[in-house]
Amino acid sequence: MKNNLFLNVLIFFLLLINTNVTSQNKIVNPVTKSSQPFSVTAIINSHNYTITNGIYKIHACPYDTISISATGNYTSNDISYHQSDTTTNFVWLHQLNSTINNNSFISYNNNAMATRVILFAKDIQNNLSSDSIIIEIIISPKPIFSGINHFIDSICLGDSLDIMGGAFANSFPLLNTLTDTNTVYLPDGNGVSYLSTINVSGSQDLTISNAEMISVSAILEHSYSGDINIELICPNGQSAILKSFPGGGANFLGEPIDNNSAQVPGLGYEYIWNMGSDSTMAQYFNQFQYSYTDNLGGISTNHSYLPPSTSYPVNSTAYSATDIRTYLPEQSFAAFNGCPMTGDWTLKITDNLAIDNGFIFGWGIDFRNISTSNITYNQQIISQGWNTDPSITNYFANNININPLTIGFNNYSYYATDSVGCTFDTTITIKTIEIPELNIGNDTILCADQSLLLDAGDNYYQQWSTQSTNHQELIDSNGVGLNTTTVYLNVHQEYGCANSDTINITFAECNSINTNKEEIISIDIFPNPSQGMFIIEAELLSKENVLIQIFDIYGKEILNNKLQNTNGNIHQCINLSNLSKGTYILRLQNRNGSFYNSKVIIK
Repeated sequence: MKNNLFLNVLIFFLLLINTNVTSQNKIVNPVTKSSQPFSVTAIINSHNYTITNGIYKIHACPYDTISISATGNYTSNDISYHQSDTTTNFVWLHQLNSTINNNSFISYNNNAMATRVILFAKDIQNNLSSDSIIIEIIISPKPIFSGINHFIDSICLGDSLDIMGGAFANSFPLLNTLTDTNTVYLPDGNGVSYLSTINVSGSQDLTISNAEMISVSAILEHSYSGDINIELICPNGQSAILKSFPGGGANFLGEPIDNNSAQVPGLGYEYIWNMGSDSTMAQYFNQFQYSYTDNLGGISTNHSYLPPSTSYPVNSTAYSATDIRTYLPEQSFAAFNGCPMTGDWTLKITDNLAIDNGFIFGWGIDFRNISTSNITYNQQIISQGWNTDPSITNYFANNININPLTIGFNNYSYYATDSVGCTFDTTITIKTIEIPELNIGNDTILCADQSLLLDAGDNYYQQWSTQSTNHQELIDSNGVGLNTTTVYLNVHQEYGCANSDTINITFAECNSINTNKEEIISIDIFPNPSQGMFIIEAELLSKENVLIQIFDIYGKEILNNKLQNTNGNIHQCINLSNLSKGTYILRLQNRNGSFYNSKVIIK
């Protein structure tokens, strides 16, 4: 199993045999003639920090560069030998991607984590510093942007859309010194082992010299502890049995689901093994009883169990259970003397008998010469919202209304800033689709024997007012007569974007239609057909000027001009020789409206 979670590891050890622990975080070397006590100081170069109970605490953002320097405090320098930072080896124990240059530690990490860096030193005579420094580093996690909701991913140009925003604080799991927090079913009764590895990094090649230094934790549940064998293996292969098979009998671990054929996890307890404990798990056989309701509703009454080494879980249903115990490993941790501290530590659990089974929820290794508090972190969001964009038309609380100004893909970014000052964002993309282009022409006049072919263009779907869904529609005077008809067209693109257009088509008798006979005494247009030169002669009752308009068969206006009316007489040449050959409509009108329409032909 690959383990890349944060290493809540408390590491301090002695390279010299018979080192004596005198107080928390204080180690005294054996007194020799050449021993000159010294301590170390950490200098945090890159970030603000606090110190709580002697522990440095740094809060950083992903992609930050964390820079720490170390220096020695040589209060007894030059009594027997000379001490300096250039001759002292500074030791950094950690789980970070880092560059170390003796007393300089630089780390660049982009993943959220909570971890510790342990700093101490050895002088030129291999004497250890009298103290060690613990630096807790918390790299903020990305908030949970689960409040972002926009329902649809595309809209039509000109339409608007409401988008909801929202970010929620993230947190690290509050587990005690554990580094692998995956819930894993322990293979049941087939001799297959659960294996999990934790990597411990360090700036020096270090070895264990004191069994008291090591403590191992695991969160477990199992319905027959006698089935399982638990073994810890150090980086060079040396190992020690924490709990042997057989041993422990029917003692439950945690609050399991007995006869759990469905492989549903029960509730795990945290168990700790170290050399300071009094008894092994097997020695506590049948000494403690409890009753509880398991996760499937089953009730276990007065059953023997092994108490946890820390507090009972908050969701525990156990009653008559108050005991707390740590456990002695069945093989002394002295088996690890000479084992390298840095490298891969492996936990191996083997279930040797069928029927009863269990789960592991996490484990970790703790080198207990340093007393610390657990790393816990709950993020606080202090501000959040949408980044500005010209297409955002309205902001309301954490929500926005958008009206994209351009077609294509438009991005909108939502940010959240936590109490550390780390700003995160997430981006959503809305596709803006162009409205279909549509123009079926201008209103027009046609002769009664003419027709007009209307074209909807290249669209996904179209429907005419005639109920036709063809791309083209032929309009003539059948069913219309010498009247005006209005043709409607609605079109849709593939994504539902729509447009519409209308055209009014008037059908007229073009040979010479006097729509208002009281206006005309006589009128003549000649020659017709012609090569573009026409003469209009008319005798009218009215003496006011007349407007002449020329249209092509699609209704496009070609000419708009006034004809001079002299005492009711019009005689004027109209030059249309610049137009293409074809049929055109001539219309005469005064302030009372159109009073004459005629077809003219250019040949």
